[in-house]
Amino acid sequence: MILAAGKATRLGVLGVGQPKCMLRLGQRPLLEWTIERLSAIGVAELVINVHQAPEVIRGHFGDGSDWQVPLCVKIV
Repeated sequence: MILAAGKATRLGVLGVGQPKCMLRLGQRPLLEWTIERLSAIGVAELVINVHQAPEVIRGHFGDGSDWQVPLCVKIV
């Protein structure tokens, strides 16, 4: 399980409309780096616990097939 429920309130305009985990580091969101690494070491399934804008995460990652790991996004 990846805990990604941060609201990004202290980031000002950087966090408007997106979860903190979707802020970009280079050309990719932070969460993509994490999912890529977990998939590479053989994690078979991921659940992402989110609070803000789950549709942003679902829109980017879909079902996780591009990263070879099934994803489930849970809203808290």
